[in-house]
Amino acid sequence: FFSLPSSNEGMSAALIEALASGIPPIVTPISGSLDAVEDGVVGRVLQGDSRVIADVLAEYIMNPETAQEHGRVARQRVVDIYSNERVFAAYERLFRRLMTGGVATEEHIGNFKDELQSAIRRSFSSVKGPALCT
Repeated sequence: FFSLPSSNEGMSAALIEALASGIPPIVTPISGSLDAVEDGVVGRVLQGDSRVIADVLAEYIMNPETAQEHGRVARQRVVDIYSNERVFAAYERLFRRLMTGGVATEEHIGNFKDELQSAIRRSFSSVKGPALCT
């Protein structure tokens, strides 16, 4: 299992690596974690202290099928959204804009971020809940 009980952090490389390894994460609701983890589908998002985290760990231990399913969905999410091909393609579009005389204004950079977040949301919307996952 992987736990990231941060109070302030961007997109954690360690979190993405855990997801890519098929390890269900237990995270707190901060920006980078919320972009990558949907509570109850790709791990757990918790408000709380170490006792709450321990309770969720116990749930995963008592229900290994849930932990395995969250890990499977987590791995697929990384493949679908954070693969080198996806990230490189997004950067390539940004760099091509710059090389052809375009500008990288805050709006363009925001659009780049929005595009990645939209891909995340589309991926989340394809999973309706653990009962539908096989």
